[in-house]
Amino acid sequence: SHFNQTYVHFLPGGYLNGHTVRISYLGRSKFNFLHESLLTEWLTKLHGDKRPKRILDIGTGPGFSAFVLAQLFPEAEVVAIDLAAPYIRMARQWQDLRNITNIQFYQGNAEDLSWLEDESFDFINYAYVLHEMPATSAMNIVTETHRLLKPGGVMNGFEVPFPDSDLERQYMVDSNTWGYDWQVEVTLDIVIVKPKSRSRVLNPSRNQTHITKFSS
Repeated sequence: SHFNQTYVHFLPGGYLNGHTVRISYLGRSKFNFLHESLLTEWLTKLHGDKRPKRILDIGTGPGFSAFVLAQLFPEAEVVAIDLAAPYIRMARQWQDLRNITNIQFYQGNAEDLSWLEDESFDFINYAYVLHEMPATSAMNIVTETHRLLKPGGVMNGFEVPFPDSDLERQYMVDSNTWGYDWQVEVTLDIVIVKPKSRSRVLNPSRNQTHITKFSS
């Protein structure tokens, strides 16, 4: 698979093996939206007035964003998924150490979450996920997100900025997905329409994606 063959951010052996967990954990303060204080600041600023009952965190890794969401919304149930089982094992151990009880961690592929019911989440979040994969995979995840959101629900995404120049974009393709086509703009410019509902894209900053689902 792509994630076994591709050294995401040069992590040795691909993303799915257990040898990269410690590297990712130690890098938690090195990337903007893996840092819990920044996640707390921006999630509070953008969504602190909301009262979601059920939250999905996609690509949770060791659980950085899931823990922040669980603490910001203590009355909510947080479901956190990641493709790599070693990250989920670490997140569950870390959850025990932090004594946070309103998170459920699962290993799963966000392109196919058919085990989760339609329109079952008030809030769906991801942080630094879509740029790690081919564009078709990113689109599949956005489509699943739309299916899972309740009418009135919100998708929040923290992502790297989409470069203006062709040269910068090619560099990101080469350095992030090792030659696979990748386009962040699929999450910034997309408008999804389906029967009895519609979605509108709001774009408060260049590295934050915010989709609100409205009932017709």
